[in-house]
Parts: sequence; structure tokens; C-alpha cells
Amino acid sequence: MTMLQFMSYDAPYNVVPFRHDDALRSVGSRESAMQVIAVTGGKGGVGKTNVAVNLAVSMSMDGLDVMLFDADLGLANVDIVLGMQIKHTLADVVSGDKTLADVVVDGPEGLRVIPAASGVAQMVDMQSADQEMLIRQLSDQLMPPDVLIVDTGAGIDQTVQTFVAACQTAVLVVCDEPASLTDA
Repeated sequence: MTMLQFMSYDAPYNVVPFRHDDALRSVGSRESAMQVIAVTGGKGGVGKTNVAVNLAVSMSMDGLDVMLFDADLGLANVDIVLGMQIKHTLADVVSGDKTLADVVVDGPEGLRVIPAASGVAQMVDMQSADQEMLIRQLSDQLMPPDVLIVDTGAGIDQTVQTFVAACQTAVLVVCDEPASLTDA
């Protein structure tokens, strides 16, 4: 089975409260299907990346093979939250200079990270065909992890919708501000 079979536009997804122990039961062995989890929210600044990073590191510490995909294509910051110095990003993949496997970096506790670029115009204006190409490369070029966590950008633009729709489960992050609750 390939990663694309788990991360596709046709994959059913549920917006339910995420339970870490359920994920451990369902992906605790290599024979189990990979879990693909989107961490998303309607508003910027609610803590999506912090939730995604902490969930990924926690699952890695529990012995799972976890990959964290920074799908905030315009204002990526997973690398910043993790305190990493990144040489290559998804912008290098989209430009054709690198393959997806070339940009994957090792993070803390065995976590693998796919870093996106921040403030790169071609990433902000990425066409759906390029988004689909990235999803296909996840399947074709990388060893599937037990869990793939997709840290999306804020809002409901087409890029966010594309990545959330490609995941099995969506974790919706909100805070106690009216705009956060309304936009969720």
C-alpha cells in the first residue's frame, strides 16, 4: 500500500475530538493502516502548529514512526517551533530543484519533518495541480510512517481545504475568542 491510498481526495475524514490513545491502538503495529491527521483551524494564532508539533513529538516518544508535514504553504513555521535550521523546503520541491525525499529532515524524538517555505510567493499562489503533485510525491517518494500529521494554514482557502480533504481525521483547533469560534 502506498501513502496516496491513505491520503487522497476521496478519503473519508471525521471532525471529531482526537484521542491520542485511540491513535496508539490503531497504529501501534506496522501491519496497521497509516493514520493521516490534519490539524487545522479557521483563524490564525489559535495554536494549530503548537498542537501539531506537540502531538507529533508525543506520538514519536510513544514509539510511533511520525512524520509532520508543514502544509501552511504561505507562512510555514513548524521548523521555527521545533528550533530547527532548515536548508531546503517544499519551495525547492515545487521549483524542481529537490525531491520531496531530499527536503525531509530529522526532528526531535525520531520525528521526521517536511518543512514548507515562509513568505515565498509561488507557494502562496500554488495551483491545485501542484498541491496534488505534493500529495502524490508523499506517496511515491517517502517511506510511509505510522502517523502523518498535516499542519495546515489558517482559514478555509482552497489549499487548506485540499489538504484537510486528503486526511482521514481533522483536529479543529480553536481558542476562546469569538472570531476563532465563529471562523471554526
